[in-house]
Amino acid sequence: MTNKEYILKNVIIYYEEISKKVRHKEKFFTDFTYFFRTLNENNISIFLIFNDKKYEVTTDNEIKELKRDIDFKYDDSIIISANRQNIDNWVEKNFSVIEFIGDKNMEEDFSKAKVAITKFDGIDYSFLKKHFGRHFNLPWEVLETDRLIIRELEIADIDRLYEIYNDDDIVRYTESLFEDKDMEIEYLKGYIENIYKFFDLGIWGIVLKDENLLIGRAGIDVKADDKGESIYEIGYLIDKKYQQQGYAYESCLAIINYCFENTGIEKIICIIEKENIASLKLAKKLGFQFEDFIEKDGKLLERYIIVKE
Repeated sequence: MTNKEYILKNVIIYYEEISKKVRHKEKFFTDFTYFFRTLNENNISIFLIFNDKKYEVTTDNEIKELKRDIDFKYDDSIIISANRQNIDNWVEKNFSVIEFIGDKNMEEDFSKAKVAITKFDGIDYSFLKKHFGRHFNLPWEVLETDRLIIRELEIADIDRLYEIYNDDDIVRYTESLFEDKDMEIEYLKGYIENIYKFFDLGIWGIVLKDENLLIGRAGIDVKADDKGESIYEIGYLIDKKYQQQGYAYESCLAIINYCFENTGIEKIICIIEKENIASLKLAKKLGFQFEDFIEKDGKLLERYIIVKE
């Protein structure tokens, strides 16, 4: 991980230009009020720009014109704009930029911005923090349990992953890493770009909080069935030294609850070799129900399912 710290402190909003891009003003202002509140609760400073003048939103949602000049820095600020020229200028300065696409600027080209929103409803601090971190290639911390942090994997985890996988028991029921570490690095780079950033899902890293140590992987693998519909399959792997301490159950239960509460996922499956007794027991403990047998690569597998209540 880079030694430089990137901490989100400021959100700069080109408010006038954004408000001109929406037709339903009343709903827009209501959403904006919630947006302000979630940022204030997390000590994020909010700055609005009207006609090149800067205003600050106070914790009481009052708007005050700034009498002092502020030099915003790329390593602690996010820009939200609906203007192509503004977006291009800030991107050139390496700022994390979010484009606003309203009813009246759908046809504009914002190819330089990596993230776009069409409304402020549902946009909160966690959303901004995630995309701010991704701009600087920082792993998103998906959730936290009593003992664990579940986060996206990063390239700096590669050596630790090879330590975990260097055991025949570990790879008995799962795919091994590439023998060539450079190939594994390229694979993870592609996974970060095409899975994490596209789906906001994937197989994440499990970090033991007390030791700040990666001890395994767990998450949701997004696949497609014969009809092209999405299938969400849970998977996990725990370092042999840390097995039989409840970490697999703790991480998988948190992931299931997170998916059912925060995404549109309503059904999760797991596919287990019948000889993998430990995983079969874990699936049943988590609440999965047997669905059917399937055959893959000449092996008979059991498919289990859990459905959102």
